[in-house]
Amino acid sequence: MAFGPLVGFVAAGVGAAIADLVLGYGSFAPLTLIAHGSLGLLAGWLGWKKGWSGMLTCLIVGGLALVAVYFVGEATVYGFGTAGALAELPINLIQVGLGILGILLFQLVKRTYPQIEQLAGGVTFRSED
Repeated sequence: MAFGPLVGFVAAGVGAAIADLVLGYGSFAPLTLIAHGSLGLLAGWLGWKKGWSGMLTCLIVGGLALVAVYFVGEATVYGFGTAGALAELPINLIQVGLGILGILLFQLVKRTYPQIEQLAGGVTFRSED
């Protein structure tokens, strides 16, 4: 939400995929990259500089994308079937629910360091004529 959709995709997707690799769930890393990356992309796009309403919207929409990607991937690619993917649904919803902590953390950082939102705008130079 602070840096936009591209950074959101990379930070969420790569970070979560690395966590899967480190914690011994390496086979899920590609799916996690796509699922969490989708959440980060949508959160960055919908929540970027839009305040609380945008952030809550991004959590819901991004969370639905994460759950959908995991559901389809687990049911088809990983061969869990519909029943197996449904069994994983509560765990995936918990991951989305914990996103509220990220929103709260972002708000605390923004309150302490309001310039954080300017970091995503790119660097500009002024000439001293």
